[in-house]
Amino acid sequence: MNKIVKSAILIFCLSPFSMMAQTESESTVTPCGASEAIEKSLHEHPELLQNVDELERFTKQYMAENQDKLLDSTITIPVVFHVFHTYGAERISEAQMKDCIRILNEDFQNKNADTSQVISAFKPIIGSSQMRFRLAKKDPSGRCTKGINYIESNLHPQGGENLKSVSNWDTKRYLNIWVCSVIASGAAAYAYYPGTAPGQNNEGIVSRSDYVGSIGTSNSGYNGRTLSHEAGHYFNLPHTWGNSNSPGAATNCNIDDGISDTPNCVGVSNSGCNLALVSCGTLNNVQNHMEYSSCRRMFTKGQVLRMHAAMNSTAGFRSSLWKGSNLIFTGTTNDSQGNECPAKVDFKSNLTRACAGQNIVFTQLAYNVNNPADLSYSWTFPGGTPETSTNPTPTVSYATAGNYSVKLVVTNSAGKDSLTRSNLIRILPSNPSYQAGDIEGFETTTFPNFPSNPDKVWDVTSTITNTWKRSTLASATGQASLMITNNTTTSGSIHTLISPVFEVVGPVTGAKLALKYAFARRTSANTDKLVVSYSIDCGKTWKTATTRSGAALQTTADFVTATFSPSGADWKQEYLNLLFLAPSQQFRLKFEFTAGGGNNLFIDDVQLTTITSVSNLQDDNLSLSVVPNPSGALPKLIVDHRAGEKVKIEIVDALGRTTILSKNFILNEGRSEINLSAEMQKPKAGTYWVRLILSDRVMVRQWVVLP
Repeated sequence: MNKIVKSAILIFCLSPFSMMAQTESESTVTPCGASEAIEKSLHEHPELLQNVDELERFTKQYMAENQDKLLDSTITIPVVFHVFHTYGAERISEAQMKDCIRILNEDFQNKNADTSQVISAFKPIIGSSQMRFRLAKKDPSGRCTKGINYIESNLHPQGGENLKSVSNWDTKRYLNIWVCSVIASGAAAYAYYPGTAPGQNNEGIVSRSDYVGSIGTSNSGYNGRTLSHEAGHYFNLPHTWGNSNSPGAATNCNIDDGISDTPNCVGVSNSGCNLALVSCGTLNNVQNHMEYSSCRRMFTKGQVLRMHAAMNSTAGFRSSLWKGSNLIFTGTTNDSQGNECPAKVDFKSNLTRACAGQNIVFTQLAYNVNNPADLSYSWTFPGGTPETSTNPTPTVSYATAGNYSVKLVVTNSAGKDSLTRSNLIRILPSNPSYQAGDIEGFETTTFPNFPSNPDKVWDVTSTITNTWKRSTLASATGQASLMITNNTTTSGSIHTLISPVFEVVGPVTGAKLALKYAFARRTSANTDKLVVSYSIDCGKTWKTATTRSGAALQTTADFVTATFSPSGADWKQEYLNLLFLAPSQQFRLKFEFTAGGGNNLFIDDVQLTTITSVSNLQDDNLSLSVVPNPSGALPKLIVDHRAGEKVKIEIVDALGRTTILSKNFILNEGRSEINLSAEMQKPKAGTYWVRLILSDRVMVRQWVVLP
């Protein structure tokens, strides 16, 4: 229906910013972020409103003059993918991107098999856009390409407009699709209407990696159709209910999408598929690609005509994409694979931090080729064993601590390419840097390095650049502490800190790790998590000492929305049991923080201590006692807890090698007693550990069994 409110301009000008997509602290993904992205761009660049108005006038005239007229032939859209990654699952395969192209072509040409499932009321108005999508075969410099770029970047968990300045191809010649693991706004994907992007290089589609195609990290259901929806926006289609991101709102009846054969509707919320849905007085086209339903199947003829108008308008350069001269420029005149291209070299390793003598497996990831079997490889590992290899997946070890670079040259019939990744591998020092009583208060200005002690190096890795750092903003003692500046825009980022070697001198049974930390949440929805682990085998395996997340991590009485800088009362003292440390007396620590929308995190005064009495290591909300202890008979476990929940009780021998009890219990709020005589047989005399395992922490007590 044509009840659109004086073109898109009035919608965007009147639309309040309260409609912005969810923040990263929320756990769900907004299906589409186009409305918010367009609104923000027009708000910051009001001069673009003229483009919107001119395109809307052109579109109305084009639709009035052409009605059901088809294009003279199928037109081709050259496509390039820019995939941002750090060698995780977000580095989606070439097959997954080609599958996405397949789905786009089927949906835009009405060749998808499930069109047969469109209900009878809408089958007569199914439209075919006569548009095909092809991966580019020539890049902007005329070099051979397969239309895929992989970009190693810490930006992938906080993607958006920031990706476009790192890698883009001429948007007048290519449909650019930027792929990342997480979009900062919380959307699954978004695109701009023609001419509404904040800059020429910003035209295109941004998508999460798990919403590309129907294989690999994505699926054949809702996710697989996401880019068909976003390509609709790219070619000037609003949602079926109009220019908002509020499906289901009754006020949407006053907006609509300006297309005559799409019924006026409020839109489908929560990915439903009620094919009998009636709103605004009419049966809704729930199966439309511009809906949020889980059963999208079709574009209408009116939507096709609107897209054709966009393709013939100069707004946003859509009209230049499909011209014959541009198809020659991009190499997309046909569907053939084209000539073999020189490979683009890439590789990864299963470890970037290891110990002397530890095996590291390298894997080649060359792309941009038709025949991967024809590739040959030449690796160089300075300081490694072996120092060279022609294997696509060589295994290498290093004998001494230090930083090591790796080089790979890949050759095929079309040429060769090389890549050197400097200081890719760090072999960690093995000499101890801390003993009982040593306090790391992060006072040394050169942290994480200590020039006077080359073995004393704290190793920092992160999925973003703003990570663990020494800070003088606040401290529990002294002048400095360790801090993560935790912004809402960095949700999903992972920050890892690995310590130098700690050494216990003497008996290890009383070894504890003392530390102080401070953290504030912004809202109750924050999901930030801190995991502290330790390793006795130089990081090959890690054992969790504690996990704190959400409310359990918070040390303040209230939420803090301003920049958090803790005062004395905000610091919490923690003692962590180094369970199963024996028989080793050396270990490393790992602090792993996953951002979830909260505020800043601070750590100070990390110290190895030996405490023989465990009675003073009570949690603020939890206590565990073994009574009597020592004992000749099976004792009781007494637990005081401020909240009821499911827990696990484990009892292991002194070395942590043999489990003699592992059982789940439901604790009530208050005091609970567990009589071990009803749960197990008395073990032989000796020392044992009793572990109380909760969802966010572990409490450990020593139990001595008398003969």
